[in-house]
Amino acid sequence: EESKDLTEFLTGETTRPPLEMLVWLRTAAFRIGSEYLDENNDKEKNLSLLRSINVVVHVLENTCMKTKPYELQLPESLIPTPETDFQAAAQTLWKLDSNRLQPQKDYIIDVQNYKHPCHKEDCASDPLFTHVDPAVFDSRP
Repeated sequence: EESKDLTEFLTGETTRPPLEMLVWLRTAAFRIGSEYLDENNDKEKNLSLLRSINVVVHVLENTCMKTKPYELQLPESLIPTPETDFQAAAQTLWKLDSNRLQPQKDYIIDVQNYKHPCHKEDCASDPLFTHVDPAVFDSRP
């Protein structure tokens, strides 16, 4: 019932969100909803909240957003099998990502000091990204 009301709201002539705000609206639903996660890690309460957020986002996506038609054409050599290891699968995804940013061109990072995964604190005094070309946000989906 709630999703029906939400669908009607999102498609209403006077209440339909502008197209340029849809991605922001979807992100805001997650961001605002996550602010209400239980600090005491009440799993049932948090799961219920996340399910509610998911319903809102799902209705928003199905009602307002149109997916781009796309069919992945993989050469036989890149089709994963159950025996494919994780590293090979990740490398395949990397090769297929035609929109990936180029290091030193689209962004520059400063790794500073090595941080071991078990260290809880961030030892870096400077930001990780020292430069990101603003044009990449306009030219990629």
